[in-house]
Amino acid sequence: MSGKKSSNTLFLVGFTALLGMLGMGYMSMMPVQSVSLNDGAVPGEIFQPAIPERVIADQRAGLPVVISVTAPWCITCQAQKPALEQLAADPHFSGVKFYRIDYSNNPQAYDYFGRKYGTKALSTVIVFKGEKKVAHSVGETDPRKLMLILLKAI
Repeated sequence: MSGKKSSNTLFLVGFTALLGMLGMGYMSMMPVQSVSLNDGAVPGEIFQPAIPERVIADQRAGLPVVISVTAPWCITCQAQKPALEQLAADPHFSGVKFYRIDYSNNPQAYDYFGRKYGTKALSTVIVFKGEKKVAHSVGETDPRKLMLILLKAI
């Protein structure tokens, strides 16, 4: 078994055990199918671009929202990305809206959300229940800790 596969297996075993302790059943890691939208959404991607109007509409609708602030050249962001994507694909988070702010491709969104929510760093994860911010984490790459952060959205 390769190191990456072994690491993923250990993560899934730990994830399953933690969900069991939290009283949540867990069957498998199945990808969430995305819906094609006409407002800039990327079909097949769980994390959508953080367009302020879309994020605000989801928050006002009372939906759980997760925003990940990243850049392709950020080493911590790249370490965080696979864990976030794997967690976002879990069926327990299927009702959560996941957004990504890519600093390199959309510095305006970074500035907007930075002013609105106090985001001053890359590798930031912000979690909302509707319009209420319930968690804010910078630089976390541990999948178990990221899962605990994301659980605050549901």
